[in-house]
Amino acid sequence: MMDKTRVALTAIICITIVLTSFSLGMAPNVGTNANTGFQMETVKTGDVAWACLKHNREYIGCSTVETVK
Repeated sequence: MMDKTRVALTAIICITIVLTSFSLGMAPNVGTNANTGFQMETVKTGDVAWACLKHNREYIGCSTVETVK
């Protein structure tokens, strides 16, 4: 059984790889302007850190992130 920290880090790494692939144009059948406006952002509210994906200044998804101490 994997602990929550490993799951969170694995999810962040996978999201980063996918977003990097899209930004470098490695995704199949995607035009050069298709990925314009995507941005990954970390937002902290109180004790909770969130990893959020934005497109054209609108949040389209967020997930909590646990920090490794």
